[in-house]
Amino acid sequence: MSVVLQTTVVSLRSGLPWDVYVGRASSAPDAGCAGADGCFGNPVVPGGKRCFVCRMTHPDPGDTLPCFQQYFLHRVKTDPAYRVAVQALRGKRIACWCAPLEPCHARTIAAWVDGQPLPAASADLTGEAAAARIASRFGEQQD
Repeated sequence: MSVVLQTTVVSLRSGLPWDVYVGRASSAPDAGCAGADGCFGNPVVPGGKRCFVCRMTHPDPGDTLPCFQQYFLHRVKTDPAYRVAVQALRGKRIACWCAPLEPCHARTIAAWVDGQPLPAASADLTGEAAAARIASRFGEQQD
């Protein structure tokens, strides 16, 4: 039996537990939380500012997603450190301020992460290895 943890998108508005914040730095819920530096945030801002990807303005947050997808795919392809940081999100609960049913860049991140092949060493976690990984995720001690 293989265990593959799925990356989950959580709205901070929901009050549900989360592991890593993936929004903009200026909106971080806690300055000390994982992701508080905004490294996973959507740099394509809605409103009057011109988009650095398409040179247009995006009136609504959902309108930024095609440009975020272009930016994100380019960055994970060309920035090895960013790619490693994003891959480390696999199996985590990633959180943003978007409401649960609104379009959100975090879903782009989660889909990409979960679509990547697992490293050979963790591709088939079974038995004790799977139990240890699951326990460590939830902070439990293994004997």
